[in-house]
Amino acid sequence: MSFKYLQHLVLTAIAWALSSIEDEILVGGQTVVEGVMMRSPKGYSVAVRRQDGTVRVMKDMVLALGQKWKIFKAPIARGVGVLGQALVLGIRALRFSTEEALAEESVKQDSKTDPAQVSSWMIGSSLVLALGVNILIFIALPLVITRLIQAEVGFQSSVI
Repeated sequence: MSFKYLQHLVLTAIAWALSSIEDEILVGGQTVVEGVMMRSPKGYSVAVRRQDGTVRVMKDMVLALGQKWKIFKAPIARGVGVLGQALVLGIRALRFSTEEALAEESVKQDSKTDPAQVSSWMIGSSLVLALGVNILIFIALPLVITRLIQAEVGFQSSVI
């Protein structure tokens, strides 16, 4: 009895692996301020809840970088390009969501500067700061701790 169950399981797994994936839609996303961004291979959309309770949606098409430039069809360049494109789309979605979430507050405040407008300088500086903190936490700190352990133990080990 258990052999038939195992055989059924294996055949089901093989049938699933060999089935056509043409009708499969790949969708991913990320959270943004008061909303969500969802991306498919052909486009993306951002939905943001404003302070008055309404939902604002932005939709746009995405063209793969390999279709624009042939260099991004190479394996390593393709990964770098997809990562860069995801970063740009994420920043664009975060900027839109921040502006929409703060739009109601800027109407209430009568000032000459609009706080809902997020400057590119602010986004760039926060990315540089985040990159610096990540390098410190995930590269420099483990290296310093490893060197301290090596100095304390008194031997050079490839494991440490």
